[in-house]
Amino acid sequence: HSVTIATMMGSRFIQGIRDMVEVWEKKINVACDVIDEWYQVQRAWMYLENIFSAEDIQQQLPQEAAKFKTVDKFWKDLFRKVRQ
Repeated sequence: HSVTIATMMGSRFIQGIRDMVEVWEKKINVACDVIDEWYQVQRAWMYLENIFSAEDIQQQLPQEAAKFKTVDKFWKDLFRKVRQ
């Protein structure tokens, strides 16, 4: 969609709808930024999930493992809602 908007912005026929296209451009850019941030969080989360799912780590760091489990449930519920 970003390429389509960039093409529209470069068109000489955009004068009548330029303001509307700029609004949509901003909305699409914000959505792309949010998705990029989610990907970064998800990558880090997958790394941490492997660590805190190990039984030896759970025994060595029981409080941290419990906190991770609570936050893990929150994130999974949040992403389930986002998918819907």
